[in-house]
Amino acid sequence: MAWVRGAAPYIHAFRGKTFVVGFGGEVAGGELAQKLAYDCNLLAALGIRLVLVHGARPQIDAEIERRGLESRFHNGLRVTDPAA
Repeated sequence: MAWVRGAAPYIHAFRGKTFVVGFGGEVAGGELAQKLAYDCNLLAALGIRLVLVHGARPQIDAEIERRGLESRFHNGLRVTDPAA
């Protein structure tokens, strides 16, 4: 019960607040996605509103490779041409 007492002030402080949760495309599918879903369900049950922001770099890389296209980057950002 000690952990519940320790968490109670935070539960009350954040109930009704919005959390923005960002995660990379590597999380999509598999065990990490299940863990993220479990954690999001717990936060929602505690009254926390969630905004999920996901990346897609691995999926985009795979599709570009599948199409035989080449990725270009400038200052760490992908430059997408019309073919991509």
